[in-house]
Formats: sequence, structure tokens, C-alpha cells
Amino acid sequence: MTIVAGRRELTSIRPLNGIRRFLRVRTWLIAFALVPLIGATALLLGELNQSRDSLDDSVSMTVLVDEVEQLGQLRQLVLAERTWAVAQLDDAARGDAVDLDPEVTADSTGLDLVDLEAQTTASVDATLAETGWPELERRLFLVRRGVGFESMDKPAGYDEIIAAISERVDEGHNQVSIHAQADASRAGRTTSRIGLLVLASILFAIGLASSIGRPLRRLEEGTRRLRDGEGWTPLKPTGPTEVREAMYAINEAAAHIELAERQAQVLAQGRLDDEVLNERAPGTLGLSLQEAVQTLARSLSDREEFRRRLAHEATHDGLTQLANRKASLAQLEQSLARTTRAHALLAVMFIDLDGFKEVNDTYGHQVGDAVLWTVGKRLYSTVRAGDHVGRLGGDEFLVTAEPVASRAEARMLAKRVADAVKEPMSIGSLSVSVTVSIGVAIADGVNGLTATELLHDADLAVYRAKELGRSRIELCDEALHRELARRSTIEDALRHAIPAGELTMFFQPILNAETRELASLEALVRWDRPGHGITSPDVFIPIAERTDLISDVDNWVVGQVLQQLAEWTHVPGLRDVPISINVSGRHLAADGFVNDILDPVVRAGIDPSRLIVEITESALVDDLQSAAEKLQHLRSYSIKIAIDDFGTGYTSLGHLRSLPIDILKIDRTFISDDSASSLVKLIIDTGHLIGASITSEGIETADQAAHLSALGSDALQGFLFARPMPADAVERELAIAAAGQPPFLH
Repeated sequence: MTIVAGRRELTSIRPLNGIRRFLRVRTWLIAFALVPLIGATALLLGELNQSRDSLDDSVSMTVLVDEVEQLGQLRQLVLAERTWAVAQLDDAARGDAVDLDPEVTADSTGLDLVDLEAQTTASVDATLAETGWPELERRLFLVRRGVGFESMDKPAGYDEIIAAISERVDEGHNQVSIHAQADASRAGRTTSRIGLLVLASILFAIGLASSIGRPLRRLEEGTRRLRDGEGWTPLKPTGPTEVREAMYAINEAAAHIELAERQAQVLAQGRLDDEVLNERAPGTLGLSLQEAVQTLARSLSDREEFRRRLAHEATHDGLTQLANRKASLAQLEQSLARTTRAHALLAVMFIDLDGFKEVNDTYGHQVGDAVLWTVGKRLYSTVRAGDHVGRLGGDEFLVTAEPVASRAEARMLAKRVADAVKEPMSIGSLSVSVTVSIGVAIADGVNGLTATELLHDADLAVYRAKELGRSRIELCDEALHRELARRSTIEDALRHAIPAGELTMFFQPILNAETRELASLEALVRWDRPGHGITSPDVFIPIAERTDLISDVDNWVVGQVLQQLAEWTHVPGLRDVPISINVSGRHLAADGFVNDILDPVVRAGIDPSRLIVEITESALVDDLQSAAEKLQHLRSYSIKIAIDDFGTGYTSLGHLRSLPIDILKIDRTFISDDSASSLVKLIIDTGHLIGASITSEGIETADQAAHLSALGSDALQGFLFARPMPADAVERELAIAAAGQPPFLH
């Protein structure tokens, strides 16, 4: 998870449980803030209702008094009308004229005065009764106001009652006026109270919202800035407790994230010793983050150390810690470029240990490794400052001397190296000595040699040193260049010889030592080179073995031998005779060696037991285990395995027992040396001990044949019996045998 993703996850989950709790609390706070307002409103509404009831009572009393006054006026009108009517009746009785248009008449009122009086009197009386007036007081009140008939009898105490009623009526008028004023005053105060309470509630709500809203907005803004990775300023905790706690939490989280970002940048830049990696954010989360960062820093440090180690191992030899072949070639290219620009000389020394295989065989690989390590150390301490020392592989080393004044100085440096290496080495309780063959190649900045070509020249020089007897220093001079040119010409011609059909097969018989019958044939390649005639394999095979061209030659030989076996399947005396083919050590080391042998055999449909694969003893030593595995694979298909030139290499008895061997071929150098009889006998007995048959090569005299037969050799091969011959010559020899004469003995 990235820092930004972590920041978003943090801000989306954590701000925070306290905030969620606070939002619920804020709802209750607002509700509690509204309770006083609601209560005050209810109280004011109650007072308003009470004032309205009092006002209604005052208004009812005022209306009642007005109705009584109107009733009195009506009563006066009725009395006036009655007085008028009586006067008209008196005039009629006396015979006077009657006035039919009085000032006030019943018709002029537009009312039925009698009914109106009755209704009004009943209404007033009912109203007074509702207010709790006794009947007597009600009647006296109506009389006092001129309502009722004048003929009504006046009870005792009439005047006192009338006075009391008048006082009460006047008091009622006053109370109505007072109540009206009080109600108006109360209504004003109530309105003022309502306004103040509403204003106070609004201000309280605004203050509450402000005290909550501003911190929340600041918290929200801070959370957004933290989430979006904008500039962060710590929040100043304000507001309610929950909001402050949330701000504390956000500040702490921001501190964690800010520290994590700085530490991540330091780690990304590889500054694993920066002090920021030791900083710790507050809280338990900070402790956990610090532990995680330190663990990651250690892991990155270990990985960086592992990367450096891998880089070192990729360019250095694991045993001697010198530069390996790849790094040495790269260094040679750089040195060659510098000396070419400076028009200076550069010397390359190809160093090969003499007899190193004997050291391994005699003392074991552990001592051999110690010898290689010591040689590398001596080389490094012997060369000049600035010179390069590397190990090419096996027992081969390289020294690049940059620059040298002359060829003579290059030879002098090479001799100093050889003298340093040949000094005895104390390895444990042993004293081991080895010599070196050194080939020197010079680049003068003019010849235009590449690094690979220069190394090749040095290799040619050391090869010539080996040919001339070892423990020598050879320069790649003009003579060697001429030889190199000759070999290059042969190599180019050989590449064209295979597709051009210039190669041919010869076969040399191998006879049973006891019966002198044909036991097998060895296939030997010859080159019918245009303009040169038949060229011996000693000329072109060593050249081919220096390149992958030898694999092409081997594959061609395998194909030709299988074809010949197929042709001889129907030839009496040859159908059961196996043929051996020689395979180079370079081809044996190739990954496709086994398939190069088996695939053609399968395609040809030949019995694999009719094929023998010969490997020289020296070819096995380079990688004995790999060679043994490949040869065992072939042997599992019934292909026989023969070790050629046995006795010239450094294979020990232990090595022989680990190899899949069917045939041991004793080298011709032991056959021609009469003093080597005991050694030959040892080889024959050793071969029989491991279950191998013995073939003696290079038999040129009958005495040699008889002697080796007596020593126990199973088969004989040499010019005494026959030279290598074409396939048709082999068939002619067998025809002679059919005529009763021994083949291959004339």
C-alpha cells in the first residue's frame, strides 16, 4: 500500500469514532437547546390565554352594561309611548281631537317594543344569573337601570339596595376599565418576554452551532488536506471534547504519515544510514512503524549487500576472488582503448599452470584449490600497480600490463611472474611446486587487434609454449602469426570441406590378440584437400579442436560410420564387427553431445552395440563428473565406451572406477618403450580389474605383438597388421581371408 493510499484509508476510517459519537451528542445538545424555547413559548401561550379570558370577561361585562343602558333607553321610549296613549284616550273621552303623529311612536322605532323589552330583559337577567347575582339583586338592577314597570312594588330597603347596586355597577365599570388596562399591559409584557426568549434561544443556537461548526469545519478541512497530501499544518484542538480528541488523533496520524513519507523517501534513495530512520512517531503506532521501518531498512541493507555480493560474484572468481573471464575481457577492452589513443604498447599474458592435474590427482581437489588461490595471490602481488590480474578458468590466468615500453619489458614481466609462481607453496604440512607456461601478445595501437583477438594471440603463444616442453615464455611474434595465418587458412578451408564432400573415411583393423581375427575397426577421418592431396588429421584436427568446428567434423564422422555399418550389415565377416569413432573433448563438453550421437543412431536403425565411442583420457579430466554422466547415458543404449591414449593423462584408479568404461587403449608411447613393461602390465591388470578389455595401440613388430599378448592384452592395433584403409580395401582384405589366407597380415 502506498503512503497516499494509506493516508486515504486512515482519513476514511478514523476521523474518528469520537467524531461519530460527537455528532450524536450534538443532536441531543440542539434538542436540549430547543427545550427552553419550547417551554417559554408554552408558558407565554398560557398567559396569553388567561389574558384573553380576562379580556373576554371585561368585554362581556361592558357589553352587558351597554345592553342594560340600551334597555333603559327603550324603557323610557315605552313609557313615553304609554304616556302618549293615555293622553289620547283622555282627549277622546272629553271629545277633543286626537294627535295621531306624536314625536315618537312605536312605528318610528321600527321595533316591537314590547317583545324587544321582554327579550332584552330576559337576556340581561340570564347574563346576571350566569355571573352569580341573586334574583332580587337582578330585579333591582333592572329597575335601577329603568328596566321593568314602574308599578312594581318597592320592597323594604329599596333605596339602600338601589344605592348598593349603583355602587356595584359603578365598581363594575371601574373594574372593567382596570382589567382592560391590566390586560393590555400584560399582553405587552408577554410579547416582550416572547421576543426576548426567542432572541435568547436564537443566540444560544447560533453560539452552539458556532462552537461546534467551526471546529468541525477545521477538522474536515484538515482531514481533506491530509487525505489529498497537501501541506499539513497541525490542528489546534478546540471545540467540544470529542472534537478535540479527534483533532489530537488526526494530528498524531498526520505525524505518523509525515514521518513514514520521509522514511520512505530515504529508503527509496538507498540512504540506509540516514538518522530519519531512527526517528519515532508518538504512540504505540509510532513504535510499530519504527520497528517496521527498521526491519525494512535491515532487509534493504541485506538485499543491497546481497546485490553487491552477486555483482561481485558475477565479475569475480569465487575461489581466488580475482576478476573472472568476462570481467577480464571487459578490462582488456578498456586498456586496449586507452593504449590505442596514447599510441602505447600493451602486453597480455596468458598463464597456464603446468602439471596442475597431477596436483589434483596426487593431493586432492582441496589442495588443488589452495594452489590456485596461492597462485592468484602471488600474481596479484607480483604485477605492477595498475596492471590487471584475472582468472580465465581452470588453471588459466590472465595478466594485462598497461603500458609496457617494449617487447623485452613484457618478457621481463612474464619471467618475474613465472619465478614468483614456481616458488614452493606450503599448504598444510605439504610443500607443493608448480610451473607455468606463459604466452605473451603485444598490442602496439597500430595492428588494430580487438581484445578477443589479442587474447587469442596470447593463447596461441601459450599453446606453442606447451608444445615446446612447458615452463616456457613464448611471444606471439611474426613466426607465430604466420603459423596463425596458416591455421586460419586451414580452418577456413575445413569449413568448406564438409559441405563440399572433401572429407573421407578410412578404417584401421583391430585384431583379437589370441586368434588374430578381426575384432573391430577404428574410423579415421582424412581430408582430400584440393591442391594438397590427402591431409593427415594431425594437421587439421588440432585446428578444428580450437573452435566449434570439431563438433561439425565429429557429427560428419558419426553419419558416415552409421552409413557404412548399414552397408556392411549384409557383408559376411563385417555384419557383426563394431566400429569405433573418436570424439573430441570439446564436443564431449557440449550440451548437445548425447543427442548428436543417439539421434543419428535411431534414424539409421543400426544396432547401437555395433558402435564404440572413443574419448581421449585428457578430455575426461576437465569435467570428469559431467563426462561420466554423458558417457553412462550412451552406455545405457548399449553403445560401448573406450578410453583412448590411456596412460598419458592423469586419470587415477579412483577415476577409472567411476567411469563407464568398456575398453582401455594403451598409448603407443608405452608400447615402444621396453622399460615400460611393468607399467603396461599394471595398466592391463587394472583394466581387467574394472571389467574393461585392453587394446594395445602402435604395434609395429611381431615381438611387440607377442610381448603384449603375453602381458594379457586382449586386442592389438598397429601398422604391423594394417594401415588405415578405405572401406573397399577392408572388404578386399576379408575376401583374401575367405581364400584361406589370414587378413591384414601381408
